[in-house]
Amino acid sequence: MHSIRKSSFIIFIVGITLILLAGLKPIGIDRDSFNYVNMIRDSIKFEDLYLREPAFNVIQIFNGLAFDKSTTTFFLIFAILGVTLKIIAILRSSLYPILSLIIYICFYYILHDLTQIRVGVASALFLLAINDRVKDRKTNSLIKVFAATCFHYSAVLAFVIFIVNKNKLNKMLYLMLPIVGIMAALILNANVLSYAAQYLPNFLSSKINAYLTIQKNDALNQINVFNFYYSTLFVIYCSVIVFIGDNINARDILYVKLLGLGLFCFYAMAFIPVMAFRFSEFYCIVIIILFANLASYFKQPYIYKACIVTFGLGYFITQGLMHNINFS
Repeated sequence: MHSIRKSSFIIFIVGITLILLAGLKPIGIDRDSFNYVNMIRDSIKFEDLYLREPAFNVIQIFNGLAFDKSTTTFFLIFAILGVTLKIIAILRSSLYPILSLIIYICFYYILHDLTQIRVGVASALFLLAINDRVKDRKTNSLIKVFAATCFHYSAVLAFVIFIVNKNKLNKMLYLMLPIVGIMAALILNANVLSYAAQYLPNFLSSKINAYLTIQKNDALNQINVFNFYYSTLFVIYCSVIVFIGDNINARDILYVKLLGLGLFCFYAMAFIPVMAFRFSEFYCIVIIILFANLASYFKQPYIYKACIVTFGLGYFITQGLMHNINFS
C-alpha cells in the first residue's frame, strides 16, 4: 500500500510538471506552435469547420470566448487533456506505471504533447479505448475512438481494434506483417495514394492531399526504413512473438498486434514519410503499455527494465530533444 501511494504521488507530481511544461512552453520551441498561434488568433472560417477537427474548433471557440484567444490557455487545455488522459491510461493498463511513465516521456511526450497536440489527445484516448476493448467494454471503447477522431482525423486508424482478434495471436501472420510492409514499399508510390484519395470522404482526402503536398515540397523527403529506432522496435516485436508468443497474456495480445500494424505502416508507407511516421507513431504508442508489461515475462525484470530505460533515454536525447526542440 505504501509503495502504491508513493508511485501515485510520483506520477501525480511528474504529470503536473509535464502539463505546465507543455502548456507554458515558449512559442517556437517546437515545430508546430507558430502554426497553432496563427490559427488561434485568426477567426474561424467556414471551411475550417470540416477541414479542421471538430474538437479543435470547439476548444478554439471556447478559448476565444472565455480567454480572449490566449495562446497560454489554449496550450494548457491541450496539455491537461493529453497528459492527464495518458496518465489515466497508464494507471489503468500498465503493470509497472513508473516504467510506463518513463517510456511515455522518452518516446512520446515531446512528439505529441509538446508538438502534435491534437494527436497527443487523440492517442491518449486511443490508449484508453484499447484498455476498454481488452476488458470487453466495447461501447466505452467505441465512444473513446469517436472522441479521438474528433481531435485528429488520423485516429480513424483506431477502429482496427474492433476488427482484429484480441484473444488470439497468429504468430506466423504477425511475424510476417512488417516484412509484407517492406515488400509493399517496393510496389506502392505517391500516385497510387493520390488516386485512392479521390474515393475517400473529403475530410480524409484533404488530409492525404495535404500530406502529398508536404512530400512534394520537402527537399528532405527520403526515409531510412532501417533506422535504429524502428529497427529496434522490429527486433523487440519479433522477439516477443517468437519467444513469448505461445505464453503471452491475453492482456497484451492486442498491444502486440497494434505494434505490428505500426511497423507495417512505417515500412509500407515509406514512399511518403510524413504518413509513414504519423500512422506508425499512432499505432506504436502502445509501447507505453506493452514495453512495461513485458517486464513481467522476465525472471530478472530489472535487467530488462534497465535496457528499456537506456533505449528510451538515448532516443529522448538524440531524437526527442535534438530533432524536435529549438534551443536557439
